[in-house]
Amino acid sequence: MLFDPVYRRGFRFGVGPSVEHTDALSKYDFDCVLDVGANKGQFALFSRKTFPNCRIISFEPLIRPGHVFTRLFERDPKTRLVAAAIATRSGAITMHITEHDDSSSPLDLDESQQKLFGSRVVERREVPCGPVRQFLAEGELGSHTLLKIDTQGFELEVLRAAEDVLDKVEAIYCEVSFICLYKGQALASDVISYLKQKNFDLRGIYNLAQHKHAGSVQADMLFLRV
Repeated sequence: MLFDPVYRRGFRFGVGPSVEHTDALSKYDFDCVLDVGANKGQFALFSRKTFPNCRIISFEPLIRPGHVFTRLFERDPKTRLVAAAIATRSGAITMHITEHDDSSSPLDLDESQQKLFGSRVVERREVPCGPVRQFLAEGELGSHTLLKIDTQGFELEVLRAAEDVLDKVEAIYCEVSFICLYKGQALASDVISYLKQKNFDLRGIYNLAQHKHAGSVQADMLFLRV
């Protein structure tokens, strides 16, 4: 599987596909993927192989990973990158950029993130932001749309910023935390409760991450519309 031409192109740009999501998602046939927190394109690469005919709309506000993403998908007319963060209000938001940019967040690091993983903020930068609908063209969503969220503690804010498109979403695949890693973040129970109110049921828990001193830390959760 990793020798597939789609994945080989990713490796040429130093991007590995997020194949750890295969068990959760490979049995579905999504025609549109909203990829919030795209980083360098790991999930988009996985989506292109798993759902070969889907439209991919990815959101990544940081310049460095966004540049890699753009080069990786420059030949793919059905994939586009929005260089912005998703938030409930339009304008600008401060990103707390860490040494490893995939742990960067609009939220500042909590002490536990620094203690458990040695993360530290190296820069703070204003980036454009807005609700999901602001960045979509008319009719761009599919009839079977997946909303994927990996935003380092900002998941509930992203869901609220996507409220006016949730009725067009069939499934939500979201990284959640069981302990506070970012200041003011919502935890897994908050996300589950919110989506229950929006008629999405939790259908699976995948890729559980544990720490010897903290127990269960994070996991990916799949929600399907009732």
